[in-house]
Amino acid sequence: MEINKNAIICRKNLGSEPLPDDQATKTSDVIDWKIVDQLHDATLKISNDCFEYKKLCVAVVAGVIALMVKFGSEDNLEFVFAVCGLVCLGFWFSDSIAYYYQRSLRRRMTAKLNKIAERNSADVEENIENPKMWSSIFNRSMSLYFVLLAVIFMLWLVFK
Repeated sequence: MEINKNAIICRKNLGSEPLPDDQATKTSDVIDWKIVDQLHDATLKISNDCFEYKKLCVAVVAGVIALMVKFGSEDNLEFVFAVCGLVCLGFWFSDSIAYYYQRSLRRRMTAKLNKIAERNSADVEENIENPKMWSSIFNRSMSLYFVLLAVIFMLWLVFK
């Protein structure tokens, strides 16, 4: 008698007898759903963090400009633009890493959901391709940083 691998893992009350295949499938589904829920929570947290990065970047750039203009001289304007540009690049880098992990988690969720669908003879979702760091850096979500850097560069040209 061949024993299903999932049946061995999913024993009832740590008993010695493996579960029937249908019970093992249900148990595997429950476990996979728990994993999907955890991945989904992590993805939502990262998504919220990405939004916070954008808000914080705008606040820090505005604060740097306000402080440097208030307490600096006209000779320091190039320094102000350089600091603002570096702040934008730093937040862009952090946000793109978070976006990369968010895409990776979504890919893992899709894989788990596809396993559940296969076990239950349901339609399988299209797999999400492996995230690439380059596409995490340059996507519509990161357009705020591009716009901020363009504005900083234009202001630097105007005040130069």
